[in-house]
Amino acid sequence: MPSNDLTAVTSERRRCRACGCLGASSGRLFRVVCCAISVKQSIASRLLYCLGFVVLGCAAVGFKNASPKILDAVSRDTACASQTCRANLAVFRIAFAGVLYHALHMVLLAGIRSSADPRAYIQNSAWLVKAALLVGVVVGVFYIPSAHLVKFPIAALTFTTGFLLIQTFLLVDFAHSWAERCLVNYESTRGLRWKLALIGVTLLCFALTLAGVTLLYLTLRPDTPTSGSPCWLNPFLISVSLALNLAQILLSIYPRVREHNPKSGLLQSAIIAVYTTYLLVSGLAPDLYQCGSRLPISLVGSPVAVSTSSASLADVAKVGGALISTAALSYSAFGTASTRFFVSTSSNGSIAVAGEDADDETDQTVYSYSYFHLVFALACFYLSVVVSDWVTQAADDDAGSVSVAPMWVRVGTGFMVALLYMWTLVAPLVFPDRDFS
Repeated sequence: MPSNDLTAVTSERRRCRACGCLGASSGRLFRVVCCAISVKQSIASRLLYCLGFVVLGCAAVGFKNASPKILDAVSRDTACASQTCRANLAVFRIAFAGVLYHALHMVLLAGIRSSADPRAYIQNSAWLVKAALLVGVVVGVFYIPSAHLVKFPIAALTFTTGFLLIQTFLLVDFAHSWAERCLVNYESTRGLRWKLALIGVTLLCFALTLAGVTLLYLTLRPDTPTSGSPCWLNPFLISVSLALNLAQILLSIYPRVREHNPKSGLLQSAIIAVYTTYLLVSGLAPDLYQCGSRLPISLVGSPVAVSTSSASLADVAKVGGALISTAALSYSAFGTASTRFFVSTSSNGSIAVAGEDADDETDQTVYSYSYFHLVFALACFYLSVVVSDWVTQAADDDAGSVSVAPMWVRVGTGFMVALLYMWTLVAPLVFPDRDFS
């Protein structure tokens, strides 16, 4: 047989072996479809884990908006009397099941370097068994006494900070990669569309940042400040965020910084600015101290009550959070650069590079299995706080109140994001002998 034909047959066999990602337990039909469309092992595995997370998210949203009859059926062991409390407790149980599922995978798959490791079968095969395991974990957590889940919202809030910081790393990595791609394509093809894309996205991010800051100033300024009132806090936090964004924008184009860090630019700063503004809007939108005023102009030309405007800001922040988190998870799961910080290496220390047959992972994995499940476990914590509207306790006495802790988590994370990005800009200048590439 000619060498080219032998190579093609070998490649096809590897692809069909990669269909073992659907596993013998998933049935013959899945294997036939997988081989027919040439789905590779690592891509199919990550896609199915993402699908599982989407199912968990839909279940959490479903329980959050479930009817009292359904909540009564699943909330037998709870002191909650209100529908809101029981719905939040069900959301916490769903999220806790996701955390347990991915944490178990993270521990079992630690240190895997190639699919030759027997444990790689857990990551890439037996999908019906793992689906049954996930369903079993979800059912099992509903039998856990509610008293043991009282502190889960606090833990979720704590680990959510970690997820938001990981989102920051992914966001900066995406900004650098996308800006570099646009510049390379523009220089090689001289295509105007790449230059327009780079400029357009940068201007759009700056426009969204300016719009968000302006809307916060107009919505949350106090009408009649009173002595001892914490209403000064809203404009103060907005001003600090604006100052940090201006500092990191100016720093990114400072000549000495660009000399030591040529990849820095306005696109990265614009993306960081719009993300920190989103976190600020998300944190301040509930207007916990009831200090907001009325928007001076609405779409119909009449003032808008603060309750309406704050509710609208909260809805925008929730939708924005869902979109950003989905994008971060997708980039973490499928982006080749997303595992740059926790990359899987071979036994000789070389970094795995995806190629035509690299997804077979016989020699080495193309992404870190443990890091992958770590991100998804943190995402389950984040899912619980977003769907439950950032409550800090599943109890009737907390159903109508909102803690200031979630506000400080989001606002503080936004400040940390800006400071962390500024450090990435000045670090090559401070330590010129170190390699930051």
